[in-house]
Amino acid sequence: MQPRLHFLCKLKRNEQIFKSRII
Repeated sequence: MQPRLHFLCKLKRNEQIFKSRII
C-alpha cells in the first residue's frame, strides 16, 4: 500500500468522524 493512499484514506475517515461529532 502506498503511504499517500493510506494518508488519503485516513483523512477521509477523519473527516467523517469530524462531521459525525458536529452533528
